Parts: sequence; structure tokens; C-alpha cells
Amino acid sequence: MLHDMKRLRWQCRRGTKELDAVLCAFLERDYATSSRAEAVFIWRVISSGR
Repeated sequence: MLHDMKRLRWQCRRGTKELDAVLCAFLERDYATSSRAEAVFIWRVISSGR
């Protein structure tokens, strides 16, 4: 269990470049066709770090 926790913690430590790639790909590919609820959720996730 401890090994899994350490591995999970390491996997959670993504750099800004990787996060930018994922979020920008979503924005370009899927945001325009997202439901209102999905769009609100994305805005909340993106804004929560401020």
C-alpha cells in the first residue's frame, strides 16, 4: 500500500508543460461541444488555483 501511495504521489506531480498540453488539447478538441455543466466544471477547475 505504501508503494502504491508513493507511486500515485509521483504520478500526481505533473509539470506545467504536461498540464498545458492536456488542457489545451481539450480546449481545442472538446470545449466547443461541451455541455454547459462540463464548461462550468472546467472553469471551476481552472480557476480553483487562484
